[in-house]
Amino acid sequence: MTMFRALPSQLLLLATLLILGACASSSDEAFDIVEATILEMQEAMEDGRLTSRDLVEAYLLRIAVYEDQVNAVITVNKNALEEADRL
Repeated sequence: MTMFRALPSQLLLLATLLILGACASSSDEAFDIVEATILEMQEAMEDGRLTSRDLVEAYLLRIAVYEDQVNAVITVNKNALEEADRL
């Protein structure tokens, strides 16, 4: 059983917090990770349009939204955001 199936209310809370955080992002130009290539992500990070935390939050949100349908995630690093902040 994955963490997501065991804790659906916590996932909903996480998704809500991530959405609110994304809306309050300080970058002028929103960055969409869905279709972005690795090179585009790297350039956005170099330009200051994307931070490591932004990227991790975006992927955690996608996991929270789609995991029940996809069942592709075994586990999520509970320290992912803290590690992203250190980068």
